[in-house]
Amino acid sequence: MIKLACHKTLLILLLLLPAFLVQANPNPAKPEFKTWMMEVLTKLESHYANRNDPEDKVKPMLTFCMEKVRKGEILLEFDPSLGQDFWNCMTVRQSESAPGKLVFAVGQFAQDKYDRYPLLINCAILRNFQLIWFYYNDPELLNSAETDPFAAVMYSMVPLNQAALYLGTILTGNEYYGPYEDLLGEGLFSGLQEAGAIFTQTDLGLMHYMEGLPRMEGQPESIYAALAAKGKSLLDVKQPNGVSESSDFAYIVALKTYLDLGPQTLFNIATYRGGVAPEEFTLEAFPENLAILQKVQEKLSKHLDILTYSEKKVAKFNAYYNEN
Repeated sequence: MIKLACHKTLLILLLLLPAFLVQANPNPAKPEFKTWMMEVLTKLESHYANRNDPEDKVKPMLTFCMEKVRKGEILLEFDPSLGQDFWNCMTVRQSESAPGKLVFAVGQFAQDKYDRYPLLINCAILRNFQLIWFYYNDPELLNSAETDPFAAVMYSMVPLNQAALYLGTILTGNEYYGPYEDLLGEGLFSGLQEAGAIFTQTDLGLMHYMEGLPRMEGQPESIYAALAAKGKSLLDVKQPNGVSESSDFAYIVALKTYLDLGPQTLFNIATYRGGVAPEEFTLEAFPENLAILQKVQEKLSKHLDILTYSEKKVAKFNAYYNEN
């Protein structure tokens, strides 16, 4: 039986997808870590010093976090236990020694790779700073992410989008950068579709379509039918077929997206357009949609191994940075 689930496991997946790469690092921190870290942050901040675009989403977030750092409300700490990889080399957590404050912890990988890959490390900083911004300015998003799969994807994708927007302002072709920066930089032209698939196992195009259905013109019955038709069209695709690993992965991600978001989409349509009280909603009241969700679940369950493509892709990225 498919249920309108809390999707806490989805949120964990979104935030910790490449966590299999985490490993303890016994190397000591470079001397004067906090001095080095402030130099890195100040240099990143200087990139936006003369940028006054009112539509710039990165600068206000970065400025906010830097003010918190300078006021001592965000503590900078070196943490040798953090992963020796581009995804897990930084983290944000509550301070145990200073209640009410956050710790922005940085591992050895960031220090070792900054001189060669400053854009990579800056992307990691901006991803984590966005999570700090959420903590102070949008705590409801995290609460929503525990029950609403659309919010869960947003919580994971906005930090990636901030990193991509930063790269869009700085890449000229002369910088030395690797596959992750290339993925995000190029992804700006396609709505980060590939990055969304790799790092959140979500088809962002399909997600946006499903998110917009409750506002679609027409009677509720036609909107339920549109959701059902989208599911049928996915089931009709003759994949996976083994011709292209990346293509098969994209297809399975689309199936997973439909299954993850389908129940919530139905709930949103029914309560926003269909006059159904939230406490009265049941999937069984929509037998056609439920039947399609069950078929998608059945097909997806036979090919879950294809989703490991994202882990392999992240592992290749990490190998690149550790070898160069």
